[in-house]
Amino acid sequence: MPYNRDDDAVMTPELFVGSYLAARNITMQEAGISPIVVMSWSAGPIHWFAKKTGARRIKTWLISSTYPVFQTEINNSAVTFIQTGMGAPATAAAMEEMIACGARTFIGIGWAGSIRKDMPVGTVLLPVECVVEEGTSAHYIKDRGLIRPDKELANIIKNKGASLGLQIVPGMQWTTDAPYRELNTKIAYYRDRGVSAVDMETSAMYAVGVFRGVSVCNVLIVSDELWDQWNPGFAGPALNTSFMKAKEAVLAAVEHITSTGSNKEHSPVE
Repeated sequence: MPYNRDDDAVMTPELFVGSYLAARNITMQEAGISPIVVMSWSAGPIHWFAKKTGARRIKTWLISSTYPVFQTEINNSAVTFIQTGMGAPATAAAMEEMIACGARTFIGIGWAGSIRKDMPVGTVLLPVECVVEEGTSAHYIKDRGLIRPDKELANIIKNKGASLGLQIVPGMQWTTDAPYRELNTKIAYYRDRGVSAVDMETSAMYAVGVFRGVSVCNVLIVSDELWDQWNPGFAGPALNTSFMKAKEAVLAAVEHITSTGSNKEHSPVE
């Protein structure tokens, strides 16, 4: 079960963000964080979303001097596109700070290493269960079975992908803090238990979402293959084609949410 949401944390996201904004005489609105956030771990997708939607660059947010942050309006609803630091701790902290500013829906788009031969480079994955091998989630959720995406948000993304001719494959995701310790024995073990791929953020994102009662879902494109020898596909056409379609599906999901008002807030698990 989640920890008590009214625990005795000394420094809360609200205190930290409030202190940062006050010291710079920045209002919450000027901070540039919207109820709907699309996040990635590379600048490329963020710039693509910004150009596609005519978003304006935000220079007042906590990490805007390091990573690109943009804000726009879609169907009269504010949307933020943001790059965050890689890995579970950096991603969870960024989410916490954005939640303190009113973010309620998070869609992540990034990459994963496949551990299954039937999921080669270019396969688009939607993690619906997690194998937790990162150290952040345990500070939010004790029961790992609760670490899942928001079901409604996941269905919206999957259906929008299908409407664009993109198959988005639901599956179990392995999240680790140690990408250089993805051992052959461990890969075989997880593959035999139905795990699809490995990344560094998903389970922590879902844990924060459940704990804070916000909607979270991740879309991951297979960028490299790990089931035998390492086979990188980072610059190949299969990855580029799938990633473009995945970005279009994510944007279509955002347009759906902003036009229908669906997925306003995810109910926390008690």
